[in-house]
Amino acid sequence: QLKTAEKEIADLRTQQLLGNLDELAASATDAGAVKLVARSMPGVAGGDLRTLAMGLRDKLSNQAAVVALIGGDAKPVVIVATTEGARAAGAKAGQLVGVAAPKLGGKGGGKDDLAQGGGQDAAGAPAALAFYYATHYGLLSIVSVITSLYPAVTVILAAIILRERVNRTQGIGLAMAVVAVVFVAW
Repeated sequence: QLKTAEKEIADLRTQQLLGNLDELAASATDAGAVKLVARSMPGVAGGDLRTLAMGLRDKLSNQAAVVALIGGDAKPVVIVATTEGARAAGAKAGQLVGVAAPKLGGKGGGKDDLAQGGGQDAAGAPAALAFYYATHYGLLSIVSVITSLYPAVTVILAAIILRERVNRTQGIGLAMAVVAVVFVAW
């Protein structure tokens, strides 16, 4: 009986998630040549997230669309699904998961139409979504350089908030990194 009850609960949860398809599909935003649905869904397990991503992809199949969902609890899961039109425009799910999963402290991959990844750092979910938006709305040359400055931001915040000492060599390195970003952006 316990297995039957667990199956019924899982089925109800899936139906509840799929009941939100219209609302999620309507929230698709323009991201260059494709429509994008990107959501962080804490607590939604990998299997349910995959079902939801495939349902959204089917719902948006008449458009060039990318669905990027991040869920899970302590260990985050990222699922990316692309429609045929999105793949024709160059959006490949496996490559997108390859970009998002490292932000979650993990890795992943898959086919061009559906890919999955995971990690150890649930706090990285907003960073993964922000990076995806930035690379599609901003200039990749600038976004990638600014992203590479994450360690510099950590050092600066440690110096300001934790009152850690930054020695001369570190200060020169930080200054050079900032100057390099200015030159790349110019």
